[in-house]
Amino acid sequence: MSLKSMVPPIGVSPFETRANLLNHRFSPVISLEASETIQQIIQQQHNTTILDLFKLYGDNHKYPIPNQQFKIITNQLITKSYPSFPLRFVDTLTGDSTSIPDMETELYKQCQEGVGQELYGQMFNHMVSDKLLLSFETFNHPISQVFVVNIHDSIDELRNMIVLFRNQNYPMYFQMNDLLFHVVIFYEQHEDVVGFQNEIKTKLNLNSTVIQLDTSLDIRYKLNEYIVKHLIPHIQLKIRLWDDLYLQPKKSITNRFISVSKRFFNNNSTSDSQLASSTSTTSTTNPFNYNENYYYKGSNQQIIRKLADWALMLNDFKYAYTIYDLIKKDFSQDKAWIYVASTQEMCIISLLLAQTDTASVIPDKNTLRKIRHDIIEPFMDNLTYTYKSRFNYIQLNRRCLIIVVELLLCMTELYNLAYWWIDLIELYTTQLIEEIDHESKQHSIIKALFYERLGYSFGHYYGGDLPEQAEPTEEKEEEDVNPDKLLPPIHNSIIGLTRFRKSSLWYLLSVREWLGILDRSKLSFIIENIRVRYTLHDSVIKEILTDNLTE
Repeated sequence: MSLKSMVPPIGVSPFETRANLLNHRFSPVISLEASETIQQIIQQQHNTTILDLFKLYGDNHKYPIPNQQFKIITNQLITKSYPSFPLRFVDTLTGDSTSIPDMETELYKQCQEGVGQELYGQMFNHMVSDKLLLSFETFNHPISQVFVVNIHDSIDELRNMIVLFRNQNYPMYFQMNDLLFHVVIFYEQHEDVVGFQNEIKTKLNLNSTVIQLDTSLDIRYKLNEYIVKHLIPHIQLKIRLWDDLYLQPKKSITNRFISVSKRFFNNNSTSDSQLASSTSTTSTTNPFNYNENYYYKGSNQQIIRKLADWALMLNDFKYAYTIYDLIKKDFSQDKAWIYVASTQEMCIISLLLAQTDTASVIPDKNTLRKIRHDIIEPFMDNLTYTYKSRFNYIQLNRRCLIIVVELLLCMTELYNLAYWWIDLIELYTTQLIEEIDHESKQHSIIKALFYERLGYSFGHYYGGDLPEQAEPTEEKEEEDVNPDKLLPPIHNSIIGLTRFRKSSLWYLLSVREWLGILDRSKLSFIIENIRVRYTLHDSVIKEILTDNLTE
């Protein structure tokens, strides 16, 4: 066995998966409802639904407009610009996550079109994207409700749509009052839409955006206008309001003393029904419903958790981390274990997102020790136990594991810290593989992709740039040459500094998994990443590699 190449293997960059995480998991959700008239018109003109049309152009990372910029003012009054601000449009507030068998079927269909390194990125998007409306996190709670109408729809029809939406039976932890209500009006070029806009503003007190029916480019520009003029200011306003009303008083020393006194010396009791009907944030009782495991929508705890989630959507990762770290103490005192686990997950994720920002400084060893030993390892142990054993949220545990693995890979490549994180990356990825074993058939595409990711991770293990191989130099002949003299290895400069052998082992396991699914001729993209030339004495290795690793 010998080293074939010093070039790291090719694969999906962890910075690409980090960007996909922010676009598909931590982007604002917009609830959409359209009138029957506009649904029929869009179907006839574009041969699609209004929801699919908005979903397509809501991804302004993939479909930008020229010179697209989104300015966001953080809570510390720092202005930052971002090239994209994607939206996730939904037509219902309920949904589920993709099961492992369904994910296997979808990935197999994509394999028929061609297998390549992009398949891991597609699996990552499937695994981190879901429509679960949960009490203990608000990333899938809509931030805005958009009503889409045609200019020929009457104001009464629009009013009925709003009334029906408000009168639906929502969970007790979902806060309707935080939604930004907005109207989108489609019209033809020759039609006067200003009068309808004024009527909506006068009678319903709602802002509106107008879009011409005959151009898809106009949809992108108008969605950009909606984000810049209405959505981002709404989020920023709510964050400042919640910070002043709930977060800053909680941080004060006086409030901490009062909270402890109430917790230990207040004997008043209030029923769940009374708490549900009240949105007061000054209640002296515990607003946690122990029977159904949620905080009521008007409670301080639920609002502060939403504050942290919304701050993270605006890419204010450090501010979000401080809020998560503060509120998890309340959750722990209330024995709200699912909230504790979810907040610990977000502590890890927001911290790693902040550390992998290109503007971040290189962490010193004391910071690395704190991140690993005080936060990541104990929090991951606790939340895994809570998700799997206490509440059977297996899919949430998988989602957390793959996100943490990718963000650790980002830190590894950004700061050359493979020696610090590689064992955790291997541990959490093998845990994912073990979970997939319980839910998938004998040969699994998902397992094969995780084996590949481990091969990629160990193939990029190095403390610096790989040295180039020096050209051999002619040595002068000596009179007395020792024939038994040992010559240094060709790659002597990198011995002990790489993990190419372990990388190749994981790639071989991936090939073995793929051979139960696809023909060997389609696996060249994996075999090309194997950086070790094996002596072909093992029958299994020989069968797999004999046609691919010949010199």
